[in-house]
Amino acid sequence: MGQPAEIALPYMNKLQQVFDTGLLKSHYNSFPATDGMVYYYSRLVPELDMDGSVKSVLAISQDIGSLQLVEEIQQTAINLQAVLDSSSAAIGLLQSVRNEKYELIDFELTVCNQRFATMVHQPIEQMPGLSLKHIAEALWQERTFDTLEKVLLSGQQTYIEEQVQRDGNDQWIGMSVTKHDDGVVLSGMDITALKKAEQDKESWLIELEQSNQSVEALEQIRQLLQERGEFLRSTSHDLRGNVGIIQGAVSMLDMADTDEERNQMMSMLQRNIQQATQMLTELLDYSRMEAGQEERTIRSVNINELIGALVESARSLAGERGLWLNYESPTTLVVAGDAVKISRIAQNLLLNALKYTQQGGVTVSWDALDADYWQFTVTDTGPGLLWPPVEKEADAQGEGIGLFIVRQLCEFLGGRLSVDSEPEKGTRFQVVLPRNYSE
Repeated sequence: MGQPAEIALPYMNKLQQVFDTGLLKSHYNSFPATDGMVYYYSRLVPELDMDGSVKSVLAISQDIGSLQLVEEIQQTAINLQAVLDSSSAAIGLLQSVRNEKYELIDFELTVCNQRFATMVHQPIEQMPGLSLKHIAEALWQERTFDTLEKVLLSGQQTYIEEQVQRDGNDQWIGMSVTKHDDGVVLSGMDITALKKAEQDKESWLIELEQSNQSVEALEQIRQLLQERGEFLRSTSHDLRGNVGIIQGAVSMLDMADTDEERNQMMSMLQRNIQQATQMLTELLDYSRMEAGQEERTIRSVNINELIGALVESARSLAGERGLWLNYESPTTLVVAGDAVKISRIAQNLLLNALKYTQQGGVTVSWDALDADYWQFTVTDTGPGLLWPPVEKEADAQGEGIGLFIVRQLCEFLGGRLSVDSEPEKGTRFQVVLPRNYSE
């Protein structure tokens, strides 16, 4: 159509994607004209043959230079940059660069945040449009192009941990690469502290093996360190996954065609940012317990009022998921305990049950066991947990930070957590706590 390559090739790439995928695509482009910048918006619609293959593509283009949509797109770009810069991860979106034969020859940075620009040692205002050769040195050097190409062709996310030198210090960067449209999203975080913790763990194990402690004590400490390391790695994986969803929603903002789509993307961002914030809060709770900074505040607690209020507050969530939520209780139950920590235990178990139950519902019950102990249970009709269906002390490893903290809090209050679970039938968590505490 007489257009230069920098305008024609991205448009042709979108056309090729419609032929390859059979999916409708949108395309924005702009270029200078004699009377100023010209803005065009195109909808590329696949036309299917009788066998379902794409036989042609209908391209509908509109000059949007005088429409309010240009201002909306510009405002969306501003909002996108603000969200990117608020992330604790280094984020960059690179689009593929292809030649006239649709062969992949390079990658070009489209958008990034300040942390990404700092990581690759480039001013952020000069980042858009940079080719891969300008940032490969800060990534995986000569392996960078092959790594990105593999993800683009396979569609499978990859995660790479690399040790680098920054300002004379050793630093570990964990970087995930995810396919997005005809490009890739890079998201990286400084995991030096996690690596140092792993190295400390190995050092502690070596020292312990060289000591004269008994084999039994050594094995107990080894298991504790291993669980802690697995817990930290699992939690960091969950955080990376949550950040990945945020990145995906952010990168899709520039493809949103309507206010409704943009609002959906923003809702997804807000929801996952809240989840990440909750996870970080729970990590702080875990850190306080590990540091011995938690204290018990024992007073008289009306369990009917405390847990009953939690159940009532969760009814709206149960309703949204189409689940029933019931509770069974004695006329009254008053115990000596820490109301804040009992509430945290009950809330974690209740929300976890509602989260993983797809149909049916959840029952919460509480009662006195004897003169010294009382108990409450949370029973769901969910898919069940991974261990055999026998009652045992709950091992929260792999089941999320929430259950890990529940177990820690139960032990801190002098109680115990047990579980009875059967695949496809449900899970019953039981918490047993003292009714009184001696001075």
